Amino acid sequence: MNEQPAPKIRVFFSGLLIMHIDDKKGLCEVAIPNTEDHFLSIVVSQRKGGFPEKILLKHEGALADDVWIDVIDTDKLLTPYKAKGKLKRKDPPPEHEQDIRWAIDLEGENFHNQKIEMDYSKISRRIYLNKGFFYTAVRTDPQKIKKCIRSGGNKPELELYSVASIIGADISLVGPKARAVLQYANASGLFQEFGKEGKDITYEIFIQNNPTQRPEEDFKKLYQVITGISPSQKFNMYFKPDVVDHDVPCMTAFLGVDN
Repeated sequence: MNEQPAPKIRVFFSGLLIMHIDDKKGLCEVAIPNTEDHFLSIVVSQRKGGFPEKILLKHEGALADDVWIDVIDTDKLLTPYKAKGKLKRKDPPPEHEQDIRWAIDLEGENFHNQKIEMDYSKISRRIYLNKGFFYTAVRTDPQKIKKCIRSGGNKPELELYSVASIIGADISLVGPKARAVLQYANASGLFQEFGKEGKDITYEIFIQNNPTQRPEEDFKKLYQVITGISPSQKFNMYFKPDVVDHDVPCMTAFLGVDN
């Protein structure tokens, strides 16, 4: 990947989430759809010298308010990692392995190829980041998932070969006063501060919104919070082999990155 400062915080997103970067606001928004059959968890752990040390915070269930991962007294760049040229989905070279374009992008050319609007009345809460280097942390393994097919939408089926199952965001803290906080927008609680410890201390934040049952219909649930798409235009995804387990993700969408 591109040369980046060593991250102090690494954030990992998985499950039923919809992400997008708003350049005008300087924020990455992570929308949590309001569904009863998914379970949200946020876990913050501390690592020392690269080894897990302890869990600092664990939250399970609905959020009391929107959440901010807010960097202070440092640069605030939101950068999606894209290798040069078009993403090579079949037999990708090493520099394409963590390209953000493996993420499901309903605005991209493999799907609707248009701006998508969300119905925020169908969103339970949102998580905001004002800094991050975004990339595909884990994608489906073509050796296990032989087919990864986009279907429907009044278009021929399209083989995508693989999609992102975990999206990463690396956050570096550059400068002597640089720090970051994880906190509710207005409610009390869910507070964690980062940045005062030594260089050998790093953090990981895992944000998951996973299904409580078999997730074979999860892709369709993305459309529950999207407006302006007629039923005949809606896509679906299916995988072969069709055994639904940890290798088949409940997919996080990242709008606007495949362009």
